[in-house]
Amino acid sequence: IITPTHTPTATITPTPTIAGPTPTPQQATVQGLVCTDANNNGHCDPDEAGLAGVTVQLAPATGGLGVRSGRTTLTDAAGRFVFADVSPGHYTLAILPPAGYWRTTPITVTVSPARHQTIAATFGLYWPPNHVYIPLLLQ
Repeated sequence: IITPTHTPTATITPTPTIAGPTPTPQQATVQGLVCTDANNNGHCDPDEAGLAGVTVQLAPATGGLGVRSGRTTLTDAAGRFVFADVSPGHYTLAILPPAGYWRTTPITVTVSPARHQTIAATFGLYWPPNHVYIPLLLQ
């Protein structure tokens, strides 16, 4: 005797798909200003000019990996800098003062941006007055 067995058949089930690429979560931004702190008070006052061409570095504070980590840029003509697409985490932000300038603020800070956050940092540099020393000659 042959017993019939029930064999299921495939059923087509429509599955919705998203058209286009999967969106990437928005990252953070780290930006700021390097100014010529003319009055040497440790603040970038509104009347103090930005300093162009200063090297600014952003690196992971713990040596970890992040999107486009370990980046360097130069300040623009107004002394401003921007690092976009920064992954959330802990970073060291540092400037390399040009020769002859004295720092009036720390030149290295730790920043910890979160998603969709903009972190701003300000660095002050002072150009000291020129001093001319003339030795006193005794006769």
